[in-house]
Parts: sequence; structure tokens; C-alpha cells
Amino acid sequence: LLSNLPENEVNITETKISFYPDNEIFDFNPEDDIWNITKISNRVRELAFLNPNTKFSILNQNIEEPIEYYFTGGLIDFVSFLNKNKKLLIPTPIYFKKAFVKKKESGTEEIL
Repeated sequence: LLSNLPENEVNITETKISFYPDNEIFDFNPEDDIWNITKISNRVRELAFLNPNTKFSILNQNIEEPIEYYFTGGLIDFVSFLNKNKKLLIPTPIYFKKAFVKKKESGTEEIL
């Protein structure tokens, strides 16, 4: 199947999820028949922070351009976003990343 794709699109993968907000949870203005996109957009932005290197797009039929979120730094980018326009004692977030490897009796390794 991949051989049928143009050469510049062979490594592109995509998953589309259609989401229809619940009237009881999200702000809905029945007179204008529109959703408050702010609450949905904030949640999608949070998901983009928690899933670095993953692009999230919101396509609102009332707006021509999609709203897109893409962050490479994950939690570091999230902390920087929260600290925007604030006076900081430490200009860059402190972040530790460690992978724990557990060796099994069978000789295999498990990354925790």
C-alpha cells in the first residue's frame, strides 16, 4: 500500500478523530447555534503539551483556518506557556528525564 503513495508522503501517518461536544458539558449558545470553542481549544492544547511531537488540529466549520497545536518540548513547553509574561527567578524550566531499565531473568529488558 505504501508504494502507491507519492514519495514525499510515504512516512506521513495520520489519525482523524471526529468530536461532537456534549451540550451539558460544553458551552452552547442555541440562539446562534455555535459552541464556545475556547473550552475545547484549551483542552486540545493541553493534550498537545502532553503528547510532544504530535500535531492537534481543530477544524471549526465557522472559521476558515484550523486551530493547530504542536509542541516538541512537552511539559517544558507547558511550563513556559504558563510562565509567559511573568517575572521568573529561573528563566528556563528544570526538567529531569530518566528511563529505568529492569533486567529480567530471561535476559530481556523492560523499560519502565
